[in-house]
Amino acid sequence: MARMDSDYPGLEPVLRTIVDVVFVAGLPGPGESGDEIAAFVGPAIRPEYDRTHRGMGFEPWITTLARDLPQMRSLLTEHIDTFGEVLSTILFADVTRWLVSRCAAGDIGSAKAIVDRINSDYANLNSAARNAVNITLLEDLPRLGSVGSELADWLEPALQMSREGA
Repeated sequence: MARMDSDYPGLEPVLRTIVDVVFVAGLPGPGESGDEIAAFVGPAIRPEYDRTHRGMGFEPWITTLARDLPQMRSLLTEHIDTFGEVLSTILFADVTRWLVSRCAAGDIGSAKAIVDRINSDYANLNSAARNAVNITLLEDLPRLGSVGSELADWLEPALQMSREGA
């Protein structure tokens, strides 16, 4: 990692972007499993690491959601029983399917509670956690006219803009 840190300032912009998007964003953030590796991030890469991992990481956030929302608790428990760990994009694909199934069953209150919480927490998430929401939840929401399409209407403006860009 020392070599990457020493070479980082002189990299061409496209290579720096690759390092930022692939390497730095892939490192665990504070409070996430394996976060001790952050101690080895050197001074040249540290500002990008801090910017990328500012805010709540996915694992602490999903744990908080599971603590606060019984619906998320059961989804997270089932997910960990199946995979043995938290896989963010798979978990949020499960959350999306669950939200759509609740809308189809007419259980709007349960679905809206989770969407409202995602709305309120989104701005305080780090980029890795926001990315998990963007990649799965926003891209997998049903399109207009499909069962569950009302979910998109419940998204706060920043999430709606992210969805339109997806």
